[in-house]
Amino acid sequence: MQISPSIQNLVKKDVVTFFHGINGNNYQLNDEIQFDIQPHQYYLPSFSLITVNSSSNDLIINKVEDVYKIKEGFKKPKENRRTKITKSRPYDADKVEIKNTSESLNNSQQNESNQSETKFIEIPCSEAKPKNAKVKPQKVVEKKNFVLKIVANENLARILTSKINKPNSEYLFFSIGLSFFLVDYNSKPKTTLSCICFNEAFPVCHDVNLITKDISSVDVVIGFNTGDIILYNPISGKYIRYNRNGCLNASSCTSIKWIPGSENEFIAAFNNGIVMVFDKDKEDSMPFTPPAVPNNYNNYFSYKFLSSSNPNQWWKVSEKKITALSFSPDFDHIAITSLDGTLKIINYSSNQLCDIYHSYFGGLLCVDWSPDGKFIVTGGQDDLVSIWAFRGNIVARCQGHSSWINSIMFDKYNSIGRCYRFGSVGEDAKILLWEFSVNTIRRPRSKSFRKSKLEVDKTIVSVDHKVLPRSEVSNVIPLVSKNIYDSAICELDIRENMIITCCNSGIIKVWDQE
Repeated sequence: MQISPSIQNLVKKDVVTFFHGINGNNYQLNDEIQFDIQPHQYYLPSFSLITVNSSSNDLIINKVEDVYKIKEGFKKPKENRRTKITKSRPYDADKVEIKNTSESLNNSQQNESNQSETKFIEIPCSEAKPKNAKVKPQKVVEKKNFVLKIVANENLARILTSKINKPNSEYLFFSIGLSFFLVDYNSKPKTTLSCICFNEAFPVCHDVNLITKDISSVDVVIGFNTGDIILYNPISGKYIRYNRNGCLNASSCTSIKWIPGSENEFIAAFNNGIVMVFDKDKEDSMPFTPPAVPNNYNNYFSYKFLSSSNPNQWWKVSEKKITALSFSPDFDHIAITSLDGTLKIINYSSNQLCDIYHSYFGGLLCVDWSPDGKFIVTGGQDDLVSIWAFRGNIVARCQGHSSWINSIMFDKYNSIGRCYRFGSVGEDAKILLWEFSVNTIRRPRSKSFRKSKLEVDKTIVSVDHKVLPRSEVSNVIPLVSKNIYDSAICELDIRENMIITCCNSGIIKVWDQE
C-alpha cells in the first residue's frame, strides 16, 4: 500500500467545484484529500484541523531531537524483526491520495516531480502507563495486540524543525477504517507524517488538546467501537490505553472531548447512554462497579468518585446512544444529544441537569453553541435544524434538508451582533448555509408557548420543555443549498476563510472563500 501522497486530476464534468455563499462569500474547491481506504459501514471517518503557533524555542528544538535522538531526519535503522524501512508499501491496507483542482494541478505535479520518493519507517509500538499508575498494575492477557503498527515519515524530525519560527503550522488528523493519520496540511503536496493502525478496533471519534499542543507534542484522545480509549501522541508514537477491553464500560465510545481549559481531563460518551470523565494521569479502576441508579431515576443521574483511579465522574444521561457533546463558550455547560430525541443541558461544575429539549420526532444527531452562548442548534432524524434559546424555549425550526442531519456548526467569524450564521450537512449529500436574526424571527403567541416561557423564568434547573406543534414555531429557510458529494456527508468544519467537509466515503473537501 502507498502512503506517500500522489497528485491526480480531480476535475470531472460531474464534480461540483464551486458554490455560492452568503452575501457574496462564495466558496471554491481548493483541495480534495482522499484516503484510499474502505471506510466501515457504521464507524464513519472523522477529521480535525489544528493550528499550532510555532516559535523559536530551544526547549521545543530539544524535545524534537530527544524524541528521535537525532538532529535531522530519521537515521536508517538496521533491518530486524521489529523495525524495517519501507518505501511505498509499509503496510497493506492504507493509501493517501491528495487530489488538487485543475488550477493548481500543473504546479503540484511539478513540485511532486522535483521531490524524491517519500520514505516511511515502522517504529516499535510503545504503550505507556499513566503518571499515577500503580507500580504493579493488574495484567490483562490479550489474544492480539490492540495496536497493529505505527508508521512515521522518515523525515518527520526535519519537517517539524523546519516549522520553528513560522507563525502557524496546520495539522490534519483523520481517522478512517482501522487507521488514524497525521498529515502536514501546509505542505505542497500534502505530506503524511505518521499513521497508527489497529488490529480490530475502529476509531470512532477523537479530540485534540488545544492546551498542551506544541510543535513536538500533541495529545489526542481517540474513542473506539470496542469502548477502548487511547491517549496518543502521533509525533512520538507513544500511547496510553483506558477502559481496556471495556473494563469500565463495554459499550462503543460515540463522542469524546477534552474538558476545556484542562490538561488532564476528558469526557467520553457511550452507546449505552453513559458519560464518563477521565483523568489521563490515572489508571482504570480494577475491578469497577458502576453506581447503582436509583429507582426514581428520571432522565439524568450523576456520581462523583473520590479515588485515585478512573473514572472521575459517571453520568447516566439516556437509555439510548449518546450522539454528540458540545461545551458552551464559557465552559460552564455541556449540551448532550442522544437517539432518544432529547437535548440535555448540564451545568458541568455542579453536575445539575438544567434543561431538556425534545426533537420534533426521532433522534438528535449533532449540536453546537452560538459564539455568545445564547443559542443552541441541533440536527437530527426529523430532517430539521432546531434553534433553541439557552434557558428558554425553541426559537425556530429550519427546513431544507431531505434526510438526516449529521453535522452542524455556527460560523463564529460571520455571526455579528444579533445576526447568526451556521451551516449543516447530512445524508442528502448537501451543505446548507443558514442565517437568522432574533429581531426578524416571528415569536408565536400561543397559550402553550407562553406557559412554557413562564415555567422557564420561574424554574432554575431541570426544565423539561414541551414539544410545540409546527403552527406555533417559526420556520427558517436556508440561504444556500448545494449538493457537493455523491454520498452522505458526515462532518463539517467552518473556518474564517474556508469550509471543510467530509463524506462517508472518506473524501475531505476544502472550500476556500473567494
